[in-house]
Amino acid sequence: MLLLLSLVATAQPAENTERPIDTSQPKSNILTYVERMPEMKVPLGNYLREHLNYPLAARENCIQGKSLSKFVVAEDGSITDVTTVFSTDPVLDKEARRVIKSMSGLWRPGMQDGKPVKVYYTLPISFKIDGGKCLTDDWYFKEAEKLYEADNLERAYRFFGQAFKMNYKNYKAGYNYAAVGKTEEACGVISFLLSQKYSPASNLYEQYCR
Repeated sequence: MLLLLSLVATAQPAENTERPIDTSQPKSNILTYVERMPEMKVPLGNYLREHLNYPLAARENCIQGKSLSKFVVAEDGSITDVTTVFSTDPVLDKEARRVIKSMSGLWRPGMQDGKPVKVYYTLPISFKIDGGKCLTDDWYFKEAEKLYEADNLERAYRFFGQAFKMNYKNYKAGYNYAAVGKTEEACGVISFLLSQKYSPASNLYEQYCR
């Protein structure tokens, strides 16, 4: 999984898929620009690579894009007031805010006139699935088969279900539901396929649902 990130001190223009979220005005006691801007005590890029998780819901639905967050680095290096400025999707925004909050205490504060001060900081984080390729129904089906062979039945069941959800013509999901002991679910899948006039499902119906 590849997570692309970039760092800026002010908001960048939003792409067409993004929408503004936070339009609040800056608080008077919090500065936007200072002589020395806040910085992480550890490399920010490394921290994000180690702690940022690509939300499964976003991967399953092929959601990619940038989440732009604004927060305050306080005088003691803690982080407060984390908000989303531009959004591609709420699922990505939530993960971006989570990882930013986890950085609290890992920042050197901004400095003005030799004193630590509260400073707004804006951080865009871009989420991109490996090679830009989304997870397909075929990928889920093949992974489900591997999980089934490894006797990881519960996860295999979920992956077969996702393969079918993305493409109802994955009629083999009906067989594999039955294979992991989910007869009721198998017949539900098979019956749906028959209602869609998908003839290969008829043999499965005869085998499992009579």
